[in-house]
Order: sequence, then structure tokens, then C-alpha cells
Amino acid sequence: MANNYFQFKQFRIIQEGAAMKVGTDGVLLGAWTPLKGAVRVLDVGTGTGLLALILAQREGGLKITALELDPSAVVQARTNVAASPWSDRIAVVEADFRSFARETTERFDLLICNPPYFQSGPTAACAARALARHAHELSPLDLLDGAARVLAPGGALALVLPALQWPDFERAALQRGWVLKQQLVVHPTPHKKATRILGCWGREAGAFLSEDLVLESGGRHVYSPEYLALTREFYLFA
Repeated sequence: MANNYFQFKQFRIIQEGAAMKVGTDGVLLGAWTPLKGAVRVLDVGTGTGLLALILAQREGGLKITALELDPSAVVQARTNVAASPWSDRIAVVEADFRSFARETTERFDLLICNPPYFQSGPTAACAARALARHAHELSPLDLLDGAARVLAPGGALALVLPALQWPDFERAALQRGWVLKQQLVVHPTPHKKATRILGCWGREAGAFLSEDLVLESGGRHVYSPEYLALTREFYLFA
């Protein structure tokens, strides 16, 4: 049985009632996302509050709005935020992103999202897990169009996707005028194909940076120096 919490160096994620537990994708996205110039951040689909807490630890000046649709996840995220050192800088809001994007007058410097995956195939037996893992409630187009409405000029959209879904998302983003600024291509081992891609998108043309990251370089749970360097401020083992 999985632990009902995940301990990081500076905070703890209680996840007993969470549909989606702490995973590599979320930690990588939170640790990697560029924060230069960001003050107002919108975390879409915060779940346990993981991304919001990682970003708050990384940068002391951030003001973070963490959106979550599932009421039980909202309770979990608020509990985790309240127990953290950064509760005064994170507001957990129960809301559907599509409605929020249409109604809010606030503009954000960064929108970060570990979005629903698995847009086809059988849904999860647990309704909350299905909501967290399927794109029935938040499609890639919803995310792109909503981000375009809520981001301030010069703002960025950061997300992580399975490598197999990346080409379709990239095509849709480019068609809607988004520009890929930075990406991290994640390989499980040195000789395996990429399984995840992290991307940071903007609306203005500029320089592009692409890097590769290997998770395990010396066998099971023998992590690469690059992965340890990226996550050392968070994981206990890094």
C-alpha cells in the first residue's frame, strides 16, 4: 500500500485521498519550469498542491492561484498548503478552468499545468481518478485557448505531456499562434526513447532551447547526475 504522504525536504504532501499521487512528472515540471520575471502564477489542476508548493519554495516572490475542480482534491490541497511555510502566498480555488478563464479579470505571468492524459481508451474505475487522468473535462484546446485569455503580455504556459501526445499538442499550439520557447525531452534510461516532454510556450517569437534529460543512468533507482541536480532542492534522496 502506498504511503498516505510524500515527504519532501521542505514540505509534505498528504495524498491519502488524492486521485493522483506524487509522481516524477509533477516534480520535474515544478523544478524545471522557467520562473524569470514571473510574479503571478496560475496552477491549473493543482491536485494535491504539489506544483504550487514546489514553485513557492523555488521563488519567494510568487503569488500562486491553484485551481482544482474536484472538491476532495481541493480539501487535500488546502491541507497541504496550510501546513507549508508558504500558505500566505498560495490560494487554492475550487473552479473549472474553462469558466475561470472566461470570468477572471486577473492576468498571470505563468500558467503551469500537469494536464489530463490518456484521451482515449477505458476510463478509470474511480471517478476522481478518471477526472484527473482523462481529457474529458479539460482538452488541450481548452488549455491553450484559456491560457491565451488569462496570461499577461509576455506570459508563459508550461506543461508536461507524454512524448506520444506531444506532436498533436505542438501542432495545435502552433496553429493558435503559440511559440515553443524551451523544452526538456525526458528519457527513462540512456538507450530508451523519450517518454515525456516538458515545454514552455509563449506568444512572442524568440530564442529556442531544447535539452535532454535521462532519469536513470546506472540501473534501477540509480539516478543520473542531471536528474539529481534538477531535483536536489526537493527530493530527500537527491
